[in-house]
Amino acid sequence: MDDMVIEAELHGEARTFLEAYCREAPQTPSSVLQALLHERFALRVSVSQINRVRAALGVSNHPKSQEQGKKRE
Repeated sequence: MDDMVIEAELHGEARTFLEAYCREAPQTPSSVLQALLHERFALRVSVSQINRVRAALGVSNHPKSQEQGKKRE
């Protein structure tokens, strides 16, 4: 059963933790947040799911100057 990974929904304390962390340290890579959620809450959450939460919050880990540079290309 160790090979089977069940992706958890982010609710309650884990969701609150993720939201607060993203607001405090928006530059943190989603893969690091994924590891933190696993360590702290024993949850396996995909990077895609973390990115969806970030998008809903309007929090990105990309600096504004990088985003503007992409738009000019």
